Amino acid sequence: MQPLDLIKVRLQVSERSKQKDIWKSLLNKQEWKGMWRGLTTNIVGNSISWGGYFWLYTKVKNRLHDRHPNRKLSAVEHLYAASEAGSIVAITTNPLWLIKTRIFTTKRNDKDAYRGLIHGMIDIGKKEGIPGYWRGTLLALFGVLQGAIQFAVYEELKLYRAESSGNVNENLPWLSNWEYTLMSGFSKLVALGMTYPYQVVRSRIQNEKAYTTIRQCVISTFRSDGLLAFYQGAGINALRILPGTCVTFVVPLFQIVIIGFVCFCGPGLFNALTGLGGGGQADPSIANKANAALYATFATVAWFGGSVVNLIGPIPAMMIGSAGYCLYIGSFLALNIHPGAGAFNIAAGAILGCCAGLLWTAQGSLMLSYPTEDKKGLYTSVFWVIFNLGGVIGSAVSVGTNWESDQGGVSNSTYIAFVVITGVGVLLPLTLRNPKKMLREDGALDAAWQTYAYWMMGSMSNDPSKLAFYAGFYKGLQSAGAAIIWAIDGQIGSLGALSSSWAFMAGGLLLALPMVWWRIKPHTTIEDETMGILISEFENNRFFNYDEEIKMQQQTKPIDIVCSTNWELSPYHVPLIIAKYKGYFKDENLRVATIHPEDVSDVTEIVGSGKADLGLKAMIHTLAGKARGYPVKSIGTLMDEPFTGLLYLEGNGVTEDFRSLKGKKIGYVGEFGKVQVAELAQAYGMGEDEYEAVRCGMNISKALIDGKIHAGIGLENMQQVELEEWCKANGRPASDVKMLRIDQLAELGCCCFCSILYIAWLEAHPNEARGFMKAVKRAADDLIKDPKGTWELFQELKPSMRTTLASLQYARSYNYMRSDLANVDRDWKKVTGYAQRLGIFPQDLKPNYTNEYLTWELDDEEKVDGNAKQIEMVKKQAQVAQSGGVLVDATA
Repeated sequence: MQPLDLIKVRLQVSERSKQKDIWKSLLNKQEWKGMWRGLTTNIVGNSISWGGYFWLYTKVKNRLHDRHPNRKLSAVEHLYAASEAGSIVAITTNPLWLIKTRIFTTKRNDKDAYRGLIHGMIDIGKKEGIPGYWRGTLLALFGVLQGAIQFAVYEELKLYRAESSGNVNENLPWLSNWEYTLMSGFSKLVALGMTYPYQVVRSRIQNEKAYTTIRQCVISTFRSDGLLAFYQGAGINALRILPGTCVTFVVPLFQIVIIGFVCFCGPGLFNALTGLGGGGQADPSIANKANAALYATFATVAWFGGSVVNLIGPIPAMMIGSAGYCLYIGSFLALNIHPGAGAFNIAAGAILGCCAGLLWTAQGSLMLSYPTEDKKGLYTSVFWVIFNLGGVIGSAVSVGTNWESDQGGVSNSTYIAFVVITGVGVLLPLTLRNPKKMLREDGALDAAWQTYAYWMMGSMSNDPSKLAFYAGFYKGLQSAGAAIIWAIDGQIGSLGALSSSWAFMAGGLLLALPMVWWRIKPHTTIEDETMGILISEFENNRFFNYDEEIKMQQQTKPIDIVCSTNWELSPYHVPLIIAKYKGYFKDENLRVATIHPEDVSDVTEIVGSGKADLGLKAMIHTLAGKARGYPVKSIGTLMDEPFTGLLYLEGNGVTEDFRSLKGKKIGYVGEFGKVQVAELAQAYGMGEDEYEAVRCGMNISKALIDGKIHAGIGLENMQQVELEEWCKANGRPASDVKMLRIDQLAELGCCCFCSILYIAWLEAHPNEARGFMKAVKRAADDLIKDPKGTWELFQELKPSMRTTLASLQYARSYNYMRSDLANVDRDWKKVTGYAQRLGIFPQDLKPNYTNEYLTWELDDEEKVDGNAKQIEMVKKQAQVAQSGGVLVDATA
């Protein structure tokens, strides 16, 4: 896209009468050689701009979301986030764009032409001083609107698409690649059409010192060429930027693109330098020794690279690895300036070997863990294309900077350009997302061979930690071979080197054949740490293919269990996630996958119909499942009874007297809630025609905020917290949220216990059921012992929970977590009797629960009567009501 960018700038700064000359010049062969002037400056500027922009934009969005965690960001907030990020980037990078414009509008032999980025920086500093670097900055800040408008339009399109399809979470990567492409392309065209004139004015001001003010430039341009002059080069610009813009928003493919550019800036330029022969030096002997040292340390470090990457994380590993390439190329610059610096060059090679071991291990882990099975081939090819372009473009930069040089080696400006670009590669990994919390000379045969090797590794696992080990071992062996070949380079003939290379490759394929035949399968099995594939297949109705594999592997492998939570991930699911992370399930020879349904009413059906082995559901729904014929049974209770009641906002006409709801709209979650409201109304002398019942699902809080209902059934640790946070964000006291507690209205405690229930699977796997409960209890004990530390670990494992709202909901919930996980007889009888009184359950329905799968001793009073636990729960409720759910024990 470099030639298109150069043509665009030349069209922007020229008069309309001279534009034909620009197009005619494209037919001149000599003119084409100058199309790549300023390439280094362009690459550096775009790398810093895009990397910095995405990083800052995400940071600002997260900051705004933390302030208002209970609602989606508005278009104005998206616009603000994009504007703040864009302003910082525009001010920081303005000197680069100033130099690029002046390079683009001059030819190499012009009197005042800059020879490159460094020459431009020095020249501006000498002639114009420090203020000269920021010429046109005001217009650059105006140009921030383009990115801001683009992102605001893009986010609104995503939100519209989410709402029209019923997907309430527009942050999930649920859009197809085509939808991402169309939305990003359209939003860019809208922003470009609204803001393009500023680019013309900025280019003319930065290029022409005769313009002293923006007003003068605008008037002069309009008088000479009219209104269309402000859109000169717009078509070329759209053609240049749309492909990159569309690709940028296709995730996780964009993550692979970023990884590709990291290796483009580091190993890619290293390949270009190696391709020059002797690292570009007139005497190649020192470079050969440096390369031998490089691959010797590479071969050693890569063996342990997987452990190091798993310890520090893939993103820091890639940054450290990229820094090694920057140092290595810088050592050649030092060798150019000080010919006696050979020892430093060899040492830099050894250091790069250590760094490269980390880079390529992290790269292999990420590249193979980002894509799903059917995309691994595509993503691998995308990476290798971008990576090998580093060698191509690096060589082009070298040709451009040494075009008229008659030196035997490479000039200092080439090394400086390479050092700057590799420095950008050090920062690029900051824009990557971690997949756990959503990439020789000509490179052709090498890329094909390595793609085959990565395909083999990717066919064996999806787990980033395992893939880090595989990639490290592979790069270690590969580098050992490279160390040998560099050490004997020049000592054997070319024919001997060629023959031995082909012989070793053929031998390697033969050694790999047994692996391919017996180990490679058309899919990878579920990993203990990475369960996303299972969840994805469940959502696409391909889940049951997994059952047959379980039957085949039960004799030798751990039992695999699928657990469905009662709703999307919530703060009271902590024990399940912690038990999995800490290996408590693994200790019981279990591998557990958790799925989070979007519809709360589906869970009993999912478990009762055999689509999941167990799940969490409120006690009333567990009983209802049995009444409807589903073979479900509760084997324990994860959380006791926080208050449930009718929530309302102060000032909307509702008071503490239930009869104030006459003529009002009352919201409920499901059909049981509707019957419950009717029974309460009847108890207070109100008929069903004297109020309006409105089904809201789990959106009670939103319905109250939007004024669609006057009161609605909700929990004090969930919906009440959401409403309190909304009040505080809108200048209202949290005390404006009121609750008519159902237990006070109708002498009934909350019936929203989270019950762990199984289907017929239970009888076939009693020991696994006991092991599951034992693992969950260990995690529940950890939570009760250290609620604050456990919550911080949960947030680290599930970044979506790192919000103020989730933390407050957890603070209200943790007091109700059961330490013994026991079902209490009195509670089940209470809920069953209440539902029978309402006519929901038949009179002969018996509670479907048991404690026989709990392997620890229960309290004596628990076995005799549940009243003791009921009294204890009342005390807990009073404590939460008094403290607001603050983690007193953790903060004392």
